[in-house]
Amino acid sequence: LKCVAEVTLEEGDLLYIPRGYVHQARSSSECHSLHVTISTGQKNTWGDLLLKAIPRAIETACRDDQPECLMLRQSLPREYHKFMGVMHSDKDDERRLEFTNHVLKIVQNLVL
Repeated sequence: LKCVAEVTLEEGDLLYIPRGYVHQARSSSECHSLHVTISTGQKNTWGDLLLKAIPRAIETACRDDQPECLMLRQSLPREYHKFMGVMHSDKDDERRLEFTNHVLKIVQNLVL
């Protein structure tokens, strides 16, 4: 990492460092210091948005009687556990591709 700035703060000084910048604070041997980080960006990421939006979209769609939402209420394939999941990821199984394509179709219907 390239050092962008090295500064010495005096008593009462405040330094703003934008989110995502790696930083290190240290005090001189002659005094004590308190390093406080305050973040206003907590729970404000794309991941946080999708964690809230997708479950709500699914809940709404499951209650809806529209034809495109009926596929959400269909049962999973009876033996999907025999070809899906990490333990089967190295196997070339047509059912795996069909299952994945079906999931993608459902997600596209939710989003679009």
